[in-house]
Amino acid sequence: MFRDTAREIAVRVTSHPNDQRLSAWLADRLATCGAPVLRPLEPAPRRVGDRFITLWPWCDAPSESVDWRALGGVARAVRECTHEIVLNARHDGVELPSFEQVFVDVLRGRAAQVEAADIVNGRDSERLTAFVDHSIDRLSSTHGARVLAHGDLTPANLVVTSEGDLVAIDLDKACLAPPACDLAIPEFLHWFGYPAHIAQAFRMGYGVSGVSDADVVAMATFRAAYSLLSLGVRAPLEERARVEFGRRIAALRDGRGIEWRSIPKSSSLAAPLGSTPTRHDSVRDR
Repeated sequence: MFRDTAREIAVRVTSHPNDQRLSAWLADRLATCGAPVLRPLEPAPRRVGDRFITLWPWCDAPSESVDWRALGGVARAVRECTHEIVLNARHDGVELPSFEQVFVDVLRGRAAQVEAADIVNGRDSERLTAFVDHSIDRLSSTHGARVLAHGDLTPANLVVTSEGDLVAIDLDKACLAPPACDLAIPEFLHWFGYPAHIAQAFRMGYGVSGVSDADVVAMATFRAAYSLLSLGVRAPLEERARVEFGRRIAALRDGRGIEWRSIPKSSSLAAPLGSTPTRHDSVRDR
C-alpha cells in the first residue's frame, strides 16, 4: 500500500484485476451490511502498464499495540454478514470463491513454480514437499460450516478512520471457509514472533464456539506453508526474499524454530505515482 500525499489516497497494486473487482464488490456490500470495512474510491481497478491499482481513502495505520480482541470483532462482523452477502452474490451473479480456490489451489501452483525454479535441491526439496503436502492433508480433518472469512486479517490490513474506527481493507483473500480460517491468523503470526496471547484475544472478539484447537493449528500450519511458498516464488527475483527463504528452508531442514522475518514487497509503481511506502508493515509475504 502506498500513499499519494497530493490527493490523500492510498494505492493498492496487483497484477490480478479480478481479485480487486471482487474485493471492491465485497467491500461495498459488507459496508452496506454494516461491517467495519472500507470501500474503495472506485468500483473497479485502474490499469497502469501491466499492473492494476485500486484507490482507497487514506486512513492512518493502527498503532503497534493493536487490540486483538477488537481485531477479532472486525472478523466477526464480516462473518455475521455471510447470509446477506451470499444472497447479494446470487442476485448480482457474483461467484464467491471457496477457501480451496483462494488458498489451496494457489498453494499448489506456487509449489510448482518453486519446483520449476530449481531453488531448492536434494533433501531440502523433499522436506519442503513433505511439509506442504502435510499442511494440505491436515485440512481434511477441519470442521465447521462455511462462513465469509476475510482470510488475511492482520494489522497490515486494518486502518483507523478519522472517526477513530478500526476498519478492514484488502479483501482479495476473502472466501467461504471454516471459521478456523480467520482464527488461524494470530496463531500463524507466532511464526513471526507475535506473542501467544493474541490468539485467545482474537478468539474472544470473534465470538464463535465449537472450533477445536486442532482445527486452528492445522489451518495455521497451512498458512505457514502458504507464506513459505509465497516467499519462494519471489526468491529468484528479490535478494532479500532469497535470503529469508534460505533461512526458513534451513530451519525446516535442521528442525530449528526460528523467528521468520517479514520481507515487504516492492512495487515498481511507487515511483511513477510519486508515492512513498508508509503503510504499517506486517507479514507482507503471506
